[in-house]
Amino acid sequence: MCAVKVLFATAELAPLVRVGGLAAAAAGLADELRRTGVDLEIVLPDYSGLALTGEETVDLDVVEWAAPARARRGTTADGLDVTLVDVPGIARPHPYLQPSGEGWHDNDERFFRFSAAVAALARARRPDVVH
Repeated sequence: MCAVKVLFATAELAPLVRVGGLAAAAAGLADELRRTGVDLEIVLPDYSGLALTGEETVDLDVVEWAAPARARRGTTADGLDVTLVDVPGIARPHPYLQPSGEGWHDNDERFFRFSAAVAALARARRPDVVH
């Protein structure tokens, strides 16, 4: 029997990107899904250009307002297999906040573009489930 393929998109994942409880919850869910045999692809915004080994890059076919978009898949120094999505404006020193503590003025647009890129990745990968 083939494993269920799940594309798991999240804004945070411990230990890579941790702001609050979402990072721990996403990591715990990912660990449990893998433990049960799910073929899991974790997708995160490419906030910092994190180095990946064995990296494969693909351009994503997104709507014009989300372009250009690309995905980098590989393994982090911590041994996590991840896919990092780069869209205009996503790279920032903090996922949500400016150094002043104010939210980035374009957070809504940044994460709309990320979502469009995840949808394009799902069309390309054709998983059984997108979460």
